[in-house]
Amino acid sequence: MTQERVAPEAPVDWSRWKGWLAGRRVLVTGASRGIGRALAEASARAGADVALFATSLERLEPVAADLAAHGGRVSCHAADAADPAAFSAAIAAAEKASGGIDVLVNNAGSAVRGEVLALDLAAFHRLLAVNVVACAAAAQAVVPGMIARRWGRVVNVSSVYARVPCRNLNAYAISKAALEMLTRGMALEWAGTGVTANAIGPAQVLTDLSRPSWDDPARRAQVISQIPQGRWATTDELVGPFMLLASDASAMTTGQTLFVDGGRLLL
Repeated sequence: MTQERVAPEAPVDWSRWKGWLAGRRVLVTGASRGIGRALAEASARAGADVALFATSLERLEPVAADLAAHGGRVSCHAADAADPAAFSAAIAAAEKASGGIDVLVNNAGSAVRGEVLALDLAAFHRLLAVNVVACAAAAQAVVPGMIARRWGRVVNVSSVYARVPCRNLNAYAISKAALEMLTRGMALEWAGTGVTANAIGPAQVLTDLSRPSWDDPARRAQVISQIPQGRWATTDELVGPFMLLASDASAMTTGQTLFVDGGRLLL
């Protein structure tokens, strides 16, 4: 096993998920790359229509072209998650255009590095707006329709850092801890309505956002030393957990964070 290893144990068997989200309408924020793009693709391959959100329509166009090949409807929407009012309005418009969103994937996020005492407070405020407040804003736009239809799934993308602090990344950890509590609060409020709220909590996943840490040999080695399985994850390895939480299979599962962490939280 080497520090460079970042391959899953086996490639995704996409045929396994065929039809799991057939007829569903899925909205994914932060869908232009990384985890968001992977979950959007998984939704399309599983039979869903997909509404893609990012800060730029231009960044979504190649994603939409790829997803359209799987047969469902794909729409693109630009909105800044740091502006909750505008973000909620854009999501409400997308829901109306789609006829109702069944699965909301709150994936849009950002990170701010630095010790707490040296944090740029304006940047910290924006971080909380994107990583926490925008998730509530998106839910306000689509969950009433889910409740009316008696079926819905909210899947929030959290992190292992919701449970453990991380030097120079504690602002991010604080935001993910807040998101985890938001998830639990959502689940409690919507219990019995047919709508569930859960989260996925990955350890380090190799994406464009995490590439700087991967490219730093010392940081890469430090991260690997904290993961019993001895490697980073790939975005494909979030597909199975996502399918569980986004489908009928999770009818009795709500308020949970499903950690995909290679054993990180065992240490």
